[in-house]
Amino acid sequence: MTAPETREDLRVQLAEQKRAVDALNRQLAEQKRTSDSLAQQVVDLQKKAAAVVPAVPATPAKPGREIFAGSAGAVSRFGDWKLSESSATQQDTSLLFAKASIPLRQDASEILYEFAATGKGPGWIGYGLHLSASGDATGQGYGFGNSLLVWLTRDSSYYKTGTTYVQLYRSYDDLRMIQIASVGIADSISSELRTSVLYNQMGGTVVVAVNGVERLQYKLTEALPAGTRSRCEP
Repeated sequence: MTAPETREDLRVQLAEQKRAVDALNRQLAEQKRTSDSLAQQVVDLQKKAAAVVPAVPATPAKPGREIFAGSAGAVSRFGDWKLSESSATQQDTSLLFAKASIPLRQDASEILYEFAATGKGPGWIGYGLHLSASGDATGQGYGFGNSLLVWLTRDSSYYKTGTTYVQLYRSYDDLRMIQIASVGIADSISSELRTSVLYNQMGGTVVVAVNGVERLQYKLTEALPAGTRSRCEP
């Protein structure tokens, strides 16, 4: 038989358990500090990497022939768009792939696309341009026919950072699309960003610059055929 526990025994056990709980809490606090520090280091490194990109424009000069300017002729494909000859504004922030399209023959060997945009509101923000698009059907999906998408986004929930990313996607139809390149930049998507996209159809190369600084360059395994539309989306 064992002797019954006394009040003193219980006090000793409670004191030991409290010490153990306090020790665990200290360990958890230290792990959180370490995790927060590592997350901040990742953000700092991303900013430094973006800052050391050489400040060179996407192209030394604009092509000699301008084939389209402004947004005249833009058509709302999905969403609540406010369209004018010079701008396109999406007014329903709840839509994830709202889009407007501009019919445009894109059969030159090299084309420079330029647009300026501002993403407004907290949380997730994204906007971009589908280029050299053809074969689109419904226009109500993340993809847009056979095309390339240059996408600027901030998604703190997914990436665990408030960094703005410049991304390149390959779209195969209105539903199927894959990401093929991504880079973080120091510029905030909440400010006005001027994006330039130089697409060389013959060589299949894409060069993306933001605010005059080259951010991303990618060579496609196969060039896209001449597109018939371009599309902007928030």
